Amino acid sequence: VESFSLEQHAFASSWYDQDLGWNRDLDPAWSNVALGRNGEYWPKHTWLLPVLSTPAYWAFGLFGTLLFNLALFGWIAWAGYRFAVEYASPAGAAVAVAIFLFGTAILESAYNYSADLLQVALFLTGLACALTRRPIAAGVFVALAVVVRPTALILSLTPVLIYVERRRWRELGHAL
Repeated sequence: VESFSLEQHAFASSWYDQDLGWNRDLDPAWSNVALGRNGEYWPKHTWLLPVLSTPAYWAFGLFGTLLFNLALFGWIAWAGYRFAVEYASPAGAAVAVAIFLFGTAILESAYNYSADLLQVALFLTGLACALTRRPIAAGVFVALAVVVRPTALILSLTPVLIYVERRRWRELGHAL
């Protein structure tokens, strides 16, 4: 935010260049930065999370990133409910979302600036859009989830199965 760059050298150089005591036995892959080919330090994870959370940071400082992260929980709850209510009663959908949010490992991300939460929020929104007949939005949200973490590509068959299940071939084409 301060330098309008994603390059992390000012923040991460000590991680690689100095023995900080606690980091001497850790593999560099453990960090959240990656060493570029010209010696620069880049975020290992998506650029989309810091870009989207920058307004919260500007408004509230570092606390804004926590607020943004907690807002992602609300987004996940909303999108998860929109998805689940297509297959279950409203009460059942609410219980399923509550179990997902508070009964799985996702809860561990509540106080962490987490690209995982953004990926889940985008992917669930894509699924909800697929079920509510907004195929272009579904495709965009699933694609953004893949941008956040390429491992989401494995999950991208899910909205395809939704369209196949409902025999909505034209919508599948628009989503793709």
